[in-house]
Amino acid sequence: MRWIVDWHENHTVLRFEGDLMIGATQFFETGVLPWLAVPFAPIILDLSDLKIIVSAGLASLIKIQNAASSADVHVVLVRPAEEAWQALKLTRLDRLFPHAESVKEAVTLVKGKSS
Repeated sequence: MRWIVDWHENHTVLRFEGDLMIGATQFFETGVLPWLAVPFAPIILDLSDLKIIVSAGLASLIKIQNAASSADVHVVLVRPAEEAWQALKLTRLDRLFPHAESVKEAVTLVKGKSS
C-alpha cells in the first residue's frame, strides 16, 4: 500500500493504492488527515485501486469526512472497484461523500464547487 500525491493549485489528488483492511487504516488516515489540517484546496480521494474495505476502513472514511467537514474542506471520492463500492453502498456511506467515476470527473466537480 502507498500514497501518491498530485498537488495542483486548485485541488490535490490523493491516490491510495492498496486495500483498507485491519492494519491499513492508520496508514490510510495519516495519508489524508494532514491535508485537512490546513484547508487550502479541495481534496480528491482517489480510491480507484481499492478492492477490499472492511469495517475499520469504513470507520476511517467516516473519520475523514468528519474532519473534512470540521475543516471546511471539500472532499470528492473517486469510486473504488465494484466490490468495495458495494460495501459503501450497502452501508450508505456512498451518500457521505460526493463521488465521481474518474479523477477527471472529480476535478470537474471540485471546479464547479469552487466557482
